[in-house]
Amino acid sequence: MFKYYCLNPISKIGLDDFTEEFTKTEDVNEAEGILVRSAAMHDMELSDNLLAVARAGAGVNNIPLDKCAEKGIVVFNTPGANANGVKELVIAGMLLASRDVIGGINWVQSDKDDENIAKAAEKEKKKFAGTEIQGKKLGIIGLGAIGVKVANAAKHLGMEVYGYDPYVSVDAAWNLSRDVKHVLNVEDIYETCDIITIHVPLLDSTKGMINKDAIDKMKDGVIILNFARDLLVNEKDVLEGIKAGKVRKYVSDFPNLTTAGQEGCIVIPHLGASTEESEDNCAKMAVKEMMNYLKNGNIANSVNYPNCDMGVCNQAGRVAIFHKNIANMITKFTACFGDEGINITDMMNKSRGEVAYIGVVHRLDQPVEGLLVLAKTREAAAFLSSRLRAGDFSKEYLAVVQGVTEESGTLVHTLKKDGKTNTSAVVPEGTVGGKEARLSYKRLAAADEKSLLRIRLDTGRHHQIRVQLAAIGHPLVGDAKYGDRGNGGKAGGSSAGNVCTQTGQPLALCSCRLVFTHPRTKEIMEFHTLPMGAGFEEWKGALG
Repeated sequence: MFKYYCLNPISKIGLDDFTEEFTKTEDVNEAEGILVRSAAMHDMELSDNLLAVARAGAGVNNIPLDKCAEKGIVVFNTPGANANGVKELVIAGMLLASRDVIGGINWVQSDKDDENIAKAAEKEKKKFAGTEIQGKKLGIIGLGAIGVKVANAAKHLGMEVYGYDPYVSVDAAWNLSRDVKHVLNVEDIYETCDIITIHVPLLDSTKGMINKDAIDKMKDGVIILNFARDLLVNEKDVLEGIKAGKVRKYVSDFPNLTTAGQEGCIVIPHLGASTEESEDNCAKMAVKEMMNYLKNGNIANSVNYPNCDMGVCNQAGRVAIFHKNIANMITKFTACFGDEGINITDMMNKSRGEVAYIGVVHRLDQPVEGLLVLAKTREAAAFLSSRLRAGDFSKEYLAVVQGVTEESGTLVHTLKKDGKTNTSAVVPEGTVGGKEARLSYKRLAAADEKSLLRIRLDTGRHHQIRVQLAAIGHPLVGDAKYGDRGNGGKAGGSSAGNVCTQTGQPLALCSCRLVFTHPRTKEIMEFHTLPMGAGFEEWKGALG
């Protein structure tokens, strides 16, 4: 049972995602996980029980990251969860700065008792005339989750959009409209754009980046928006730009004494992510990250440790090791496992700056042989990686097996249910299998009691289940993870070392070829697999 503590009120919709393995505690010192929004943690005494901190939001200035890293506490944030809420306010900020709506509303409020207000409005409205944003050039500094959404929305509003981000991620690039002009020098944004919005994290390299030098390069009458961090902008320099007529409007989501009530400044009380939807999304994402780490040791969206994903833990155990990012550490750790007679079946090591993280999967009984997947192209490899995590599709294998005499048939595997295990077997084609995982095969060639089979598996559900194919050979560990969950999500079937139900011989998978059809492009994606211990010539010869 894991215990979590909420330093701030967290959306109930997010907390409801916790499984029965997690319970809320009112004692922060006994919690393995802390959920936080804006509460300051720098002066907190961090308990030795604490393993993870999940920030329901993007900024983590309120969390002592280095202190947490030293104590092996992983800190998560929720990038992109509030992106749509911020995007909508940025668009609103552009409109408020371009059209003096606020000035007009204030005039109406001040003259609300004038019985001739309707007639007066026709005379006064010219004072609040503005400009349209359609056709204007918008410069976006930072193409993360929010920047990309702002760019795409602005394109739909008819704006000419320029984007600058030397570190744009692959995911962001995929989501970005092809019509956005990607510039390589931020000064091009300054010199070209009528409206500039900034969406970068606060770092030493970005602090005060919008300053006098930057403003001097901008067009006269520029509109500047800051919905990222207040310290990204030298606001005293902005006020000087407003007085000089260089800056038309400055829109900020961060009220302070420098800009509040100043001429030309539209200051919003930090409402960027203040929507019900954003708070719910951030809470759900934070809960998901915390559960995945505490249950499986996986790290996603950490700000002080490297990301590391080994999937759902379904072995005898998983060990997480935090260590300094220095030479020879992995050798020392693996030697410790070997000294205790523990076999490591899978391991992943990732580093970030001065720290590193190792995830180790081990079995206490016997080794489990994995499969090496060789994709023909980089695109095929990326496709396979994504499909192993989500989606439905059919797949085919070529496998060399023993003991199959029929020209065609169906391979049947039944998962463990109600504590009972039904043995896999080769059965005549057309046999009804109920909820069994079914694989049809056709024998292509035979020699020396070995048969080369083409096997097809059709599945409509994706789960982390190892399908054990007794007629084929060794369990397809790390590869064939598709079947009916039916047993509460635990892997079914027997362990490695089974014997063929037809011949009584030990099962041994010699090789496989996997063929997938891409669901969108319909392109045939081909992969080859072989046992980790097999040599290339052995594998090549197995396929003939």
